[in-house]
Amino acid sequence: MNIKDTLKASVAGAALFAVAMPAATIATPASADPVKSGNKNSLTMSGQVNRGVLYMNDGKEDAIAHVDNDSSSTRVRWIAKGKLNEAVTFGTNIEMQAESNSTAQVSITNHDNLNSGTNGFNQRKMELYIDHKQFGRLWVGQGDPASNGTSEVDLSGSTLVGYSGNTDTGGGAVAFRNATTGLATGKTGGGVNTNFDGISRNDRLRYDTPSFAGFKISASHTSRNMHDIAGRYSGKFGGVKVGGAVAWASYAGGNATIDSQFNISGSAKHDSGLGVAVSYGSRDMKAAGRTDPDGIYLKLFYDAKLFSVGTTAFGIDWSDRNDVAANGDDANIWGIYVQQDLKSIGSQMYLGFRLYSLDNATTNYDDIAIVLAGARVKF
Repeated sequence: MNIKDTLKASVAGAALFAVAMPAATIATPASADPVKSGNKNSLTMSGQVNRGVLYMNDGKEDAIAHVDNDSSSTRVRWIAKGKLNEAVTFGTNIEMQAESNSTAQVSITNHDNLNSGTNGFNQRKMELYIDHKQFGRLWVGQGDPASNGTSEVDLSGSTLVGYSGNTDTGGGAVAFRNATTGLATGKTGGGVNTNFDGISRNDRLRYDTPSFAGFKISASHTSRNMHDIAGRYSGKFGGVKVGGAVAWASYAGGNATIDSQFNISGSAKHDSGLGVAVSYGSRDMKAAGRTDPDGIYLKLFYDAKLFSVGTTAFGIDWSDRNDVAANGDDANIWGIYVQQDLKSIGSQMYLGFRLYSLDNATTNYDDIAIVLAGARVKF
């Protein structure tokens, strides 16, 4: 199947998916017995399984993989919380990931038995916090530094299958082929693209101010002397909900090639369901003669109430990232998505198509196409 045929099949599949959803509300299963703490603090356990089928086509070859969706991977968490007094709360979070055949790792040549961590089970978060109503929250341990997620503000209902971290949901490990020779190159979809998001989960000390009129400031210091600062906002003006984030991060000893990074993102959604999400990022590189990469992302979306089971979210997005892997690289991605919420069971189904392209002055590359269909069930 060529890329044009793949596009036609994806669009047709998305339409069929939306039309075929039943109108009846799905019954909610009986609640399980609550988890009880061995101490005086409250304890809740939750998690999810997020699995799908991924089709990949590099212009010459294709493959189908059975995957875990890396945009929101299969995981389990235990959250404890207790009040010291009316002003001070202590809490902990342990979150473990079990991700087999991650969409961020599979490729046409390698898409079986890929597990993140030892035997596919690894730690995401191991943290505690102290929260004061007036003075904010202090985090200690492995978790999100201040800038993590600041490129990903998106108020749409289609983020499981399409958001600014678009290489996470398939195609990131697929190699571009030289259009002239037909040979696979060393450049991959993820290697030439990034959403310029902040420092990822790490051992850190983080402080968040209390929210004031929708604004919040965060700062953190992370292992290997990385540090960052971020600001976030959420609010509503009339019938428009808005959100935004901005961050700066110094990678210092934490990265051999990146010195620092700036990124910003925002999203607006009207009560009608129409909305937009945008982001921009840039990096200062350490090597002399290395062009500083930058990139933009744009998404238009519509969250519609078509079925009683939950919101049906449609999205189309585009990104342009420059000089990420090497000077002169111009990488573009565009995609189209549909995601169906199953509100009564807190779960979702989704379908998406994405097309990767790469250009530079010396080489012509074949496009990469992917189609991802799957579901996330929470508990």
